[in-house]
This record gives sequence, structure tokens and C-alpha cells, in this order.
Amino acid sequence: MNKEETQSSIYSILNEVIEGLDVVQSSNKPKIDNNSVLQNDLGLDSLSLAELAVRIEMKFGVDVFENLVPITVGDVINELNISD
Repeated sequence: MNKEETQSSIYSILNEVIEGLDVVQSSNKPKIDNNSVLQNDLGLDSLSLAELAVRIEMKFGVDVFENLVPITVGDVINELNISD
């Protein structure tokens, strides 16, 4: 999977996780880009981060939280690209 495909997959997974948050309404859904901070910009709490980690590991077979706690969406994508 190339970097663009990885990015698209991560954005999709993030959208699914964000849609599951009770506090996010469709009109207030945050814009996702590589500089988005997972907790501050996207509103992910520890439970949401755990769900994100599980979904990413199921899709890619990589635990992106194993070596570091990613801060931004770009950190997640970079960790996946390093693991390829």
C-alpha cells in the first residue's frame, strides 16, 4: 500500500471513530489532515485512541502505539509507512 492509500485508509478509520463519539454532531465534524492533533483537534479521548489503535492493527497488522504515542494523524501515517 502506498502512502496515499495509507493516508486515505487512516482518514476513513478516523472518520468512523469520530462518528462514534457522542459529542460530535455531523455539522461539527472536524476536518482531518496530517497535521490534525488526535486529542485536541479531533476530540479523541483515551477510549477513542484505543479503538483507533485496534482498528488500525486489524487493517494493517501494525500496532502504531507500540513504540510511541502518536500526536498527529501524520505521526500515525509515518509509523505505518516505516513498518512497511
